[in-house]
Amino acid sequence: MFAKRFRSGNKNTIMINFLSAKGWRNIIFLIKKTKMKNFEANPELVLESYKAGNDSDRKLLVKIFGNDNLEDNEWKRLFKEFCKESGLNYDALMEKWDGEEDDEIAYKMIKRILKYHNKSWVADITNPNQKKWYPWFVWDKQSGFGLSYTDYYATYSNTGVGSRLYSETQQITIDVAKKYLPIYKKFHTYL
Repeated sequence: MFAKRFRSGNKNTIMINFLSAKGWRNIIFLIKKTKMKNFEANPELVLESYKAGNDSDRKLLVKIFGNDNLEDNEWKRLFKEFCKESGLNYDALMEKWDGEEDDEIAYKMIKRILKYHNKSWVADITNPNQKKWYPWFVWDKQSGFGLSYTDYYATYSNTGVGSRLYSETQQITIDVAKKYLPIYKKFHTYL
C-alpha cells in the first residue's frame, strides 16, 4: 500500500497512488479516525483493486466509490474493448439496446462475442456428431460467480443453452468465458 497523507489548507487530505484491495480497509479506518473529509484515488488503480479483491473487498470498494465506477460498468467496459477489437460500433449498439434489461443486453453482447470468436463456424443443431461447447458457471459464497467447467452437446436431449451461445472448441469456450466473465455474470444473475 502506498498512500500519502498531507494537509491542504485546513483540510486533511489523503492521496492514494497505489493500494491493494485489502488496503482499503486501512484507509477507511484512517479516514474515520482522523475525520478526514477528502481523499483522491487513481480510478484505474481503484478498478485494479476491485478486480483483484474478493467479494468482501469488492463490496467495500462499491460502498466507497459506487457502482458507476466499478462493478456495474465493468461488463460494459469489457464489451466496449471487444467492440474496438472487432470493429463494432459500441455507441450505436448501446443506443439500439437502450431501455432493455441488463440481462438482455448481456445476452446480445455474448452472442456477438461468440460470433466473432467462432469466426464462420455455426452450430448445426441437427448434427448430433458435431461437438458444441458451452461454459458452465457456479455461484460460490466465498469466491462469487465463476466458470466451473465446460461441456459439449452430444446426443442426449438437453436444452440448457441456446444454440447461438455454443462454441466450436473447448478452448474458445474457456477463453471467452474467462475474459468476459462479468458479462456472463450479468446475463446469468439478477444482481
